[in-house]
Amino acid sequence: MKQFGVILAAMLFAIPLAFADGTKQLMPYEKTVNGVMYGKGNCYLDLGAREGGNGVLRPFALYNNDGESCPEADRLYIQLLSNDEEIHYGFSSLIVTNGKTVYYRIKRVVPGGTDEIVYSDVAPNVQKGKEVPTNISTYAQAYYGPNTIRTDNKGYTPIIFKPQKAGLYYIEFNIGYNFGDSKGKPVDFEWFDITVVKPNDGAGAEYIAKDGRVYSKAWGLNTNGEEKEAWSTFYTRSTDKYVTKVYLSGVRPYRFVFGCNHYGAMSTGSIEENRQSYPNANTFE
Repeated sequence: MKQFGVILAAMLFAIPLAFADGTKQLMPYEKTVNGVMYGKGNCYLDLGAREGGNGVLRPFALYNNDGESCPEADRLYIQLLSNDEEIHYGFSSLIVTNGKTVYYRIKRVVPGGTDEIVYSDVAPNVQKGKEVPTNISTYAQAYYGPNTIRTDNKGYTPIIFKPQKAGLYYIEFNIGYNFGDSKGKPVDFEWFDITVVKPNDGAGAEYIAKDGRVYSKAWGLNTNGEEKEAWSTFYTRSTDKYVTKVYLSGVRPYRFVFGCNHYGAMSTGSIEENRQSYPNANTFE
């Protein structure tokens, strides 16, 4: 049973950055049935997947029990370009769970120094005895984004983080394990949204969304089944500032990593082989 693979978009002169802000990009809108919106395919935020299904824990967007952050290539970054920009975000309850309380924190990158923790909390969880309120309970709420950027009643009420300082931040989760552990279960958020906003000085909503500020070099994702399809959209940026749209048109990868570099999932002498998807985690340099 294949449970872990790699999909990379190979681009000339590409730097390994793949941008997406949340469920709206990972599961695009497909239909409305009896007033309920549905996304196309499945694509969940996957934390703590194991190579080959039972191998070593993959550290995407994690920190371990000792407080150590994951490697730089596995982080989920959020870019703020001015001091008045904020992060408005939300998560659904866990659709895949390991029975442990999940914590998260936001850290600010300190060039030449030690990255600092600027916020921490318990992640939404509806397990018995560990109830933490979730602010996204439907696909529609994740699709429409925070209600702070809207003038209607759609969207969700966000958690608001106001660092009042421009810079590069990353959000990371603790799911109860250490890096290198070969036992334990991953956790998945079915729906999530991370939106960078700026106060709106004119008419309309209170804030204006600044799209394309959330990225990773190696997204950890899950379609939650071998026969489930992913129809996600990512945007990759090259060193000469070209932005390319990458559309996963119905692929069936199950648990997988999506990243971008200049050669592919492997580095061999064959372009055709390099650009194929491969099982287990590979290098994203």
